Amino acid sequence: MYNLAIALGSSTVVFVIGALASTWIAGFVPALITLGVVYFLLARRSGKQVEAIFMQAMSLLQAGKVDEGRETILSALPLAKWQFLIKEQVHSQLGQLDYQQACGSLLEHKYTRDNAKKTIGEGKLGEALDHLQLAWSRDWRAQTVRALCLHRLGRSDEVKAVMERAEGGGSSDVLYWGVWAWILNEHKQRDEALQIIGKGLVAIPKAKALLAMQEAFSNKRRPDMTVFGEAWYGFMPDEIPKERLMEMAQAQAAANGQPVPQQPQQRRGPPPKTWPAPRR
Repeated sequence: MYNLAIALGSSTVVFVIGALASTWIAGFVPALITLGVVYFLLARRSGKQVEAIFMQAMSLLQAGKVDEGRETILSALPLAKWQFLIKEQVHSQLGQLDYQQACGSLLEHKYTRDNAKKTIGEGKLGEALDHLQLAWSRDWRAQTVRALCLHRLGRSDEVKAVMERAEGGGSSDVLYWGVWAWILNEHKQRDEALQIIGKGLVAIPKAKALLAMQEAFSNKRRPDMTVFGEAWYGFMPDEIPKERLMEMAQAQAAANGQPVPQQPQQRRGPPPKTWPAPRR
């Protein structure tokens, strides 16, 4: 990558100057320092450039401008020539975006039974997988979303390998263990799900969400995943309650200056009186 090449070139120049002026030892130490400092500064510059692009993309996505947000994320790809792992970050972002869109289409199918929405959702899951396979293996969020894509596409035999590779990055987060256990339970592997929760409790002792999940599975009950908080819906957006979806739609409409959709009014007070039908 360019940043590393520039840093190596700079350190080589310093080494040669030091060696010619004195001895190779006199050139080695300054060259080593130069390598570290120059690479650090260049890597930080590239990191800030990528961060700015992703922040801009996030603003566009929050405003509902999905296509523009996607193009903005893609605009960071040329920076991959300069710094390691930028390509992996870009594909991670694109894959997670595709997954969110897929879940949106599957949610529409859930409420409307429109099979076209289901087809679109499954297609988007495939696109998400293509990107997430290129994400960094220690990016546990990207790898967990990848496992969810495999689960939703019925490729459950591939989930374990993906989640195991992501353990190094995700073992300190309850959501990593929670999502993995949830997937196993959905595949009727309750004992394996309990084992994963046990590993999670070793890594994060007394984690309330994992303890609640463990109790539910032990009693053969479906767990209440709200114990993980709003962060759970980042992985399971199609499980967001209708009331929360309406709140999000209202917030987005207000941000875009559009008419705010109203929730249906609930009837209050006693039900209207209905007179008995006349006897015949």
